[in-house]
Amino acid sequence: MAKLVLLLSAFAVLLLVANASIYRTTVEELQEVDRRCRCQGLEQMVKHQQQQGQFRGEKIQELYETACELPRMCNIQPMQGCQFSSPYGSF
Repeated sequence: MAKLVLLLSAFAVLLLVANASIYRTTVEELQEVDRRCRCQGLEQMVKHQQQQGQFRGEKIQELYETACELPRMCNIQPMQGCQFSSPYGSF
């Protein structure tokens, strides 16, 4: 769980900074998470970030949208991306 928190934190920074080295690190860490747990872990981490008040409104919506696409963007399973339900709709 702690590794997923770190992963999502790096992912959140990626959204804001778009740094190539952070992207590579995020991809590598996501690859280490069991593929059957990736979507669930990403969704939990977005919710955790939201509960911590780190992101609000449009930024949390953007975080949900990008988290659901992250496996596809990283070219890892599940290639179709993740399905999330959020206060902003389904992704």
